[in-house]
Amino acid sequence: MFWQIKHAVEKHRTDRIKTKYQEEFLKTPKDDYPTHYIRQQLDNFNPEIRTTYNQRYWVNRDHWKAPDGPVFLSIGGEVGLSEASVIYGLHVDLAKKYGALLFAVEHRFYGASMNEDGLELDQLQYLSSQQA
Repeated sequence: MFWQIKHAVEKHRTDRIKTKYQEEFLKTPKDDYPTHYIRQQLDNFNPEIRTTYNQRYWVNRDHWKAPDGPVFLSIGGEVGLSEASVIYGLHVDLAKKYGALLFAVEHRFYGASMNEDGLELDQLQYLSSQQA
């Protein structure tokens, strides 16, 4: 049941963004913003626990004034992200204005950034601000 709710929330979020930026969204090739993954330790404080998970992120280099332009990091909240996270929104407008490189990182335990047993009760101890 949780997965159904998660997918419904992600769909609602993406649909809301599409509605706000409908014309731009239809013209933007999504392949320009592929999904990337980085292997992360599940427990950042106990090196004996070797469990890892794939954390999703996206990059938008379109407006970056390399090499001296700023880097903006958008950290996902309590919802899964998509490529829309680096294509639309106020943070993207600011990246255009300031020539920034833009990263969007999905929060652990949300979207696809979850270890295999992530929703088991004993795993939820790793869903904390300290671990994030």
